Amino acid sequence: MASLPLERAQPWLGTRVAIRVDRCRPGASAQRAISHAFQEVAQVHALMSFRTADSDVARLNREAHRHAVAVDRHTLAVIHAARALSHASEGAFDITLAGRWVSAGLLPPPAGAPWPDPAASFRDVRIEDDAVRFLRPLWIDLGGIAKGYAADCAAAALRRHGVLEGRVDAGGDLVTLGHGPHCIALHDGRGRSDTLALVEIGEGAVATSSNRPDVRRHNGHAAVAHWDGRRGDALGPPCSVSVLAPEGLYADALTKVVMAMGDDALPLLVRHGAVAYRHDDVHGWRSLGAAA
Repeated sequence: MASLPLERAQPWLGTRVAIRVDRCRPGASAQRAISHAFQEVAQVHALMSFRTADSDVARLNREAHRHAVAVDRHTLAVIHAARALSHASEGAFDITLAGRWVSAGLLPPPAGAPWPDPAASFRDVRIEDDAVRFLRPLWIDLGGIAKGYAADCAAAALRRHGVLEGRVDAGGDLVTLGHGPHCIALHDGRGRSDTLALVEIGEGAVATSSNRPDVRRHNGHAAVAHWDGRRGDALGPPCSVSVLAPEGLYADALTKVVMAMGDDALPLLVRHGAVAYRHDDVHGWRSLGAAA
């Protein structure tokens, strides 16, 4: 029997996913629980990868403008949540910006998919029973929400297999199990230890996103990963946002909403029982939301 704590890591979702078990029910196997949790992450990756030709996302980008495309229940759940967030944020969060990211050199063009209609938006995504249809040709990318959902699924697998305390870390999208307290370091996106903030949480989720332009570059372009769907361009000014929420899916997506909307995101944070911590070079750390 493996001694605890036990942690394993694997590359998924374009990042490093680490799963840790600190305490289990008597008779439960931490190794088995972690293996099942990674299976959940692998499934989300296979279904929602923008780059994989047989993923649900790739099939939707190729075919959904012609007819409704049946997708897995996981993909349907994420698209349903994304559409709701898009409507609630008036398009600040929009999974249909992938065409612009391709044009900017941040994503490869999907094989066999027609070029998106420039007028397409989240309003052109329809859910019909267990299928998805696009009213215009468009490309979706779930990179701004799928990591949080994958962490939720992995955490649920850990619980089913007897884990009482632990955590799933999907490249900064963190879901914790057990009352803790779990001490979490919030980063300002600049890598400076003097600007870290420490928070303690119980069972829940934390996600962090930064739009600082010097993080990385792709094909000579600054790789700004987070865009405001209302304007169709990169979020600014430079900042880092961490969101604490009951679920990883909403923690992940709401970081982009807060970066785009600032204080106007408060109603959405309250609706999802979330609190945001935003750091910029002018104000330092500020809190906003249900527990602020």
